Amino acid sequence: MSADPLRGPKWILRIFLVLAVLEACFALHEFGHFRECQKRNIPVEEFSLGLGPILYSHDMGGWNLNVRLIPIMAYVRPTKAGNLKEKAMPVLDRCMISLAGVRNNALGVIFTVLLLQLLAVWNGKLSWKDFSCNAAELPLQLLLSAALFFTHFFTFSSHVKLPLRVGPVAVNDAVKYFLHFNLMLFVLNLMPAGFLDGGRIFFDVGAYFINDTVLSVFWIYSMFTLFSAVFRCSIDIKIVQE
Repeated sequence: MSADPLRGPKWILRIFLVLAVLEACFALHEFGHFRECQKRNIPVEEFSLGLGPILYSHDMGGWNLNVRLIPIMAYVRPTKAGNLKEKAMPVLDRCMISLAGVRNNALGVIFTVLLLQLLAVWNGKLSWKDFSCNAAELPLQLLLSAALFFTHFFTFSSHVKLPLRVGPVAVNDAVKYFLHFNLMLFVLNLMPAGFLDGGRIFFDVGAYFINDTVLSVFWIYSMFTLFSAVFRCSIDIKIVQE
């Protein structure tokens, strides 16, 4: 019999764990946007965890931290003046704000994998030489995953495999979910589609080089691709423990 308390009939605990880790990954993503707004003195009205009716709200001195009923997603809402200030900023600043979320998700994956591999070094299962090589390769591995996802996304492929090598160390379910969801948010939000972070960057930069009509056509195509992916695309993120 398994000693894991999250296996067997205790499926409610597993659902709670999945939702808690998923919300933590969303919060990590949105915190990146939030900090970039603060650095540029863009006033923020709300940092919200979840969707729906507000269960808890705390005044943080100029902005509200809200916890909402449905523990899925998170968002940062600038004030009206903040939105106007952001739109008036140079394109590089707007891109830095948009990139901050995926940057945090990537760092979440990198730091977690490196910590796991340090544990493997500590336990004598991995050499310092292999650890150094893995640490150098990890950012490239994430970029290759994003490129692979990009290719499948816009060529209407139905299945994407994204392996993530963590090293010879035991990984519990919470860590697996954390790595899975962060990698998922990283590759998905980099896509140049509609309202995603990658879409904002593409259209902010593209406005300087591409005709408005072409941008409009691409926006329609990217949105069609994005919503069709919900029904046609399965993503297999495999945590490789070797």
